[in-house]
Amino acid sequence: MERRLCIVNLYARALFQPAVAAPFGGSEVQMAGLARAFARRPGWRVSMVVGDFGQPPREEIEGITFIRSVRVGQLNLLARLLNSRRYLRAFREADADLYLITADAGTLIWRLARFCRRHGRRLVNRVSSDSYADAGFLSDDPVRAHLYERALRQCDLVVAQNAGQVVNLRELFGVYAVTVNALGPPVLDEAEQPQRRHVLWVGRARRMKRPELFMELAEALPHQSFVMILSPDEPDFAETVERAARLVHNLTLVPGVPPSAMRDYYLSAKVLVNTSDYEGFPSTFVEAFCAGVPVVSLHADPDELLSRQELGCCARGDMDDLVAGVRKLVENSQHWRQVSLRALEYARQHYDPERVVARYEELFKLALEKGKRP
Repeated sequence: MERRLCIVNLYARALFQPAVAAPFGGSEVQMAGLARAFARRPGWRVSMVVGDFGQPPREEIEGITFIRSVRVGQLNLLARLLNSRRYLRAFREADADLYLITADAGTLIWRLARFCRRHGRRLVNRVSSDSYADAGFLSDDPVRAHLYERALRQCDLVVAQNAGQVVNLRELFGVYAVTVNALGPPVLDEAEQPQRRHVLWVGRARRMKRPELFMELAEALPHQSFVMILSPDEPDFAETVERAARLVHNLTLVPGVPPSAMRDYYLSAKVLVNTSDYEGFPSTFVEAFCAGVPVVSLHADPDELLSRQELGCCARGDMDDLVAGVRKLVENSQHWRQVSLRALEYARQHYDPERVVARYEELFKLALEKGKRP
């Protein structure tokens, strides 16, 4: 029996056609990977509801049906009213048995939850950030917060990225979630020895990503080479970051890199640095581990992975410790090698695509069985 899966992610279209000028991050990378994997898997038909970036209303790419919905970023009242109709039309056109959504905590997931409930479809929500499992999130927008909580409770399955999210979802919202590992790229063979040239930062141009702190790090280590991959998101903020980056002599800012070219940046990196105020389980961590790159993080350490597994270090919000952690890795080759090998081994054990997709398939099938929840 063929099962129909629809993945709702407005920005994921850019990962199938680099010419589409849309920002993307870890959620888009993961959803694109799942779409491709299930499109190749027997017994599944896959569609994606994506944003309107000027592409045709309906496309077939890599065995996936892409359905255009709304033009992203329109904030006036008329556009919002029209968006409601366009979302509904896209959901209907997908005509899926199960809908998977991620990276939304507001009206989109609420609309999708209402649609699924009215039409007897199953809904899975993948929580993309720790903030989406926090009672204080959206505290300044109580209406949106109420809609998000209602949608969460109507999901047939909630997938969390770490154990902390599972606990918070249960205690704060009464929602039971399961964790599933992220999809990873191919793991680097230990026999390969790519030339490691720079300290790397990868992220969207968002204030909560704190790219300015990476610049401070570069200034603290003037003899090291630093590379910042900045995906466009908040245009005014991106422009501010780009102007500031020009003043840091040992920092190269790359304003957006096609997904197909990202692997080379990881393979040539000594260390990946994360400066975000909060994360879920960053896809960049997974890509770094698969390339044998240690991670040094200012705040994010999901399930204390960096600390307990010794795959890098977490500075617990202390910039001096962040600088010290990076310095130790780039200046002590023996220490770097030990951490790199641990990262590769951890990636082999946890991010194998076949195992991850098989787990999702198991959970999706349970969600599709009426009255059963995993």
